[in-house]
Amino acid sequence: ILLWVIVIPLVALVMKTSPQEMGLLPYGEAPEPQGATAAALPSGKGPAVRAAAPGLSAAAAARTPAFWALAFASFVVGFGVVGYIQHQVASLTDMGVSATVAALALSFTAGIGVPGRVVFGYLADRMSPRLLFAIAFVLEGSIFFIAIRMTSMVWPFVIIWGFGLGGLIALRPLLVSVLFGIASYG
Repeated sequence: ILLWVIVIPLVALVMKTSPQEMGLLPYGEAPEPQGATAAALPSGKGPAVRAAAPGLSAAAAARTPAFWALAFASFVVGFGVVGYIQHQVASLTDMGVSATVAALALSFTAGIGVPGRVVFGYLADRMSPRLLFAIAFVLEGSIFFIAIRMTSMVWPFVIIWGFGLGGLIALRPLLVSVLFGIASYG
């Protein structure tokens, strides 16, 4: 109830849905020349009229193999991540790790995801998002290393897995826009 009564109205007051609402232009768009008027524009409707966003419609994207590959990969990883995160402490304590260290490992897993997001985000400006997504996916697949049942693998696993998790979180939205455009991004 508090969300509906307090938070949502506060967010609605400050939320902006387009750069124009803040007096800005979309990234990469040039400002209109001085003296341009609505009558001078081809549409006659003024500067607020824009070309349609580039990309596929939701229906067209859903007909591509890339959509289903990404959906399947995201489902499998998401299912594995949620399943393991919920049981990480129990899994580690079953391996002989103390409850305190297991809880610390869970916290560290989430914490190492932050630098993973930053590093993968930085690299995404310089490398192929598809390649980076594959790398993050492999790092995330390191969850299977825990099956080795060696307590010495706990910290390397937590670092690799958390870093890959952060990378996937940062890269999935970018990969969607690269593969399908932004016309039906949501």
